[in-house]
Amino acid sequence: MRLPRRIRGILGIALTWAAGWGIMGAVMNGLAAPMWIEIGGGSLIGHVANGALGNAAFGFVTGVVFSLLLLLAERKRTIYQLSLPRVAAWGGLGTLALTTPPILLFGVSPAVSALFALSFSTTGTLSAALTLLAARRGLVAPPGEKRRIGMAAEP
Repeated sequence: MRLPRRIRGILGIALTWAAGWGIMGAVMNGLAAPMWIEIGGGSLIGHVANGALGNAAFGFVTGVVFSLLLLLAERKRTIYQLSLPRVAAWGGLGTLALTTPPILLFGVSPAVSALFALSFSTTGTLSAALTLLAARRGLVAPPGEKRRIGMAAEP
């Protein structure tokens, strides 16, 4: 019974991250669209949709990676024992580890690579922190409950 619950939790976090990252991508591409339309053509809706879909897909994958890292590294802690800075660090490190290889493969300048890595890892850090805060807010159980991450509640 624990495996389906864990899979549901991982998918829930991944879908939440996909939604947040997709909205962020749509807004960012919407703001940058006039510049890209002037340079290479296209439409505002096309640029916004591309930003939303691309970032949503990447947010989903980074949400899965964050969930697995958290499950492996913090499995002996309850939701109330997790520290916000530690969870945020897992989100930032997981996102940085996932984004660094593609950034390096593009062969852009080190300054641009560092800017991309910093922006993605910051987004992962904020996503992880907000995930923990939302999870704590959504719990109905009292703080004294001994439920661990990924484990079913006692009947």
